[in-house]
Amino acid sequence: MTEKFNLERFLSAQKGLYETALDELASGYKRTHWMWFIFPQMEGLAMSETAHRYSIKSVEEAREYLEHPVLGSRLKNCAEALLGIKEKSATDIFSYPDDLKLRSCMTLFCTVADEGSVFHLVLEKYFAGQLDDRTIESLNSSAATRSVINTRPDISPSNTFKVFADRVIKVGKNKCGDSFAVEFLEKEGILLLVVADGVSTCPCDWKASEVACEAVVRKFKDCQGSMDTRMVLAAGKANNAVRQIGGNCASSITSLTLATWNVNEDKIHFLNVGDSRLYLGPANDLEQITRDDVAPILLKRNGEVVLNAGIPVFMRGVTRSLGQTDPLEFEVQTRPFRSHEVLLLVSDGISKNEAFTSQFDAIVGSSDLQEKLSQFIRDNSYDNRDDATLVAVWRTGTNDMVLGEIERCLQEGIDFRTSMIGQNQILEFIKADLLIKMAEGVNSEVNTTLDYAKKFGIKFDRDFLSSLLSVAISQGTDRLLVTRFRDLIRRT
Repeated sequence: MTEKFNLERFLSAQKGLYETALDELASGYKRTHWMWFIFPQMEGLAMSETAHRYSIKSVEEAREYLEHPVLGSRLKNCAEALLGIKEKSATDIFSYPDDLKLRSCMTLFCTVADEGSVFHLVLEKYFAGQLDDRTIESLNSSAATRSVINTRPDISPSNTFKVFADRVIKVGKNKCGDSFAVEFLEKEGILLLVVADGVSTCPCDWKASEVACEAVVRKFKDCQGSMDTRMVLAAGKANNAVRQIGGNCASSITSLTLATWNVNEDKIHFLNVGDSRLYLGPANDLEQITRDDVAPILLKRNGEVVLNAGIPVFMRGVTRSLGQTDPLEFEVQTRPFRSHEVLLLVSDGISKNEAFTSQFDAIVGSSDLQEKLSQFIRDNSYDNRDDATLVAVWRTGTNDMVLGEIERCLQEGIDFRTSMIGQNQILEFIKADLLIKMAEGVNSEVNTTLDYAKKFGIKFDRDFLSSLLSVAISQGTDRLLVTRFRDLIRRT
């Protein structure tokens, strides 16, 4: 059977001890130390290194454990041995706290076994059929975390920001090696953004990136402390999780780009490992704010250095990745995130794509950023030469200070970009303003606003222009304005 998880760690630990454990269970009293790898628990219920090493990370891993021809059979044998013990409680057999670990283990495997399984029977015999609450909570948390991996974010329209996230697979590949996660922790007001790019020369690039994203989200949500502390702990957790990938996917590695934003503040926190990137800035001046962890390395073919006119050929090689054997240190940085700026997290399938980099300004500065980004992803899905992932965040809300500055720009004919106003902010203001002016029939002011939009490259979508055209036609008082709207629609 093909393993997705590193179950070998259990086989190694049980070597020479499984028989001991079974004998002790048959005697009705546990005397030696084997609880963690004979009756494994869900991750996060204990903090020791041993507990972490032998924890089960997901329902999928629990299912694979149970279906394993050796491990699954041994677990059932141990559970059946417990059913044969008479007139003893779990505490009599295991003592505290191992009696709680037994309940946790039985609860975990109940979720992946058929109804009426030996695990259900052990719970009935020793715990009155009651499941372990902490294990159920951990399972629910794990499922919730997986639900945000590679899923387009569902951000409430009431929030003052928008998020776009998508990925495309390299043509000819079966699975995308990139993963992303976007989650808004509403109670804390924190937006969590993750992009991971599994290294394609490794066995399972897709597995490494998925595991990294899941580990980051789960750990960040579970731990306490400052923003920077939580980010470092989350990155460290992801690094360990990737290193523990086993089976045919062992030795897989991935990049990691992690950003967090307290939406009530004007700054972002970020860290980066590998060659995925963060860009930040206004539409016309995006800046890469992360440093690529790369260096030139000799290109070899069949073990021989490749030469060009007698000169060794070098290629760009990544020097830091999650899952590497050498220790990793994580540095969290902060940057201002102002109302007119856009934040982008991209894998190298985007940053190396000339079609995108040449259109940075046009895409990010468009009147409908969401649609432009979607269109770009669709256009490049047919001939993409690498897995590509893009996550974008921008603000849509405006405070009184920004509103006042927008009004001043319109009245004085000042370029809004010099006042640090975002294109989407002024677009939303102008659209609302035009609707009011059309309803009031002040067409001269409508033309003035349209002139401003034309001068500074503010473009409207076809549906909005069509709605204005309908109003102008129904009024029947300004044929020139009707003609202008029709011309704008043709140009859209």
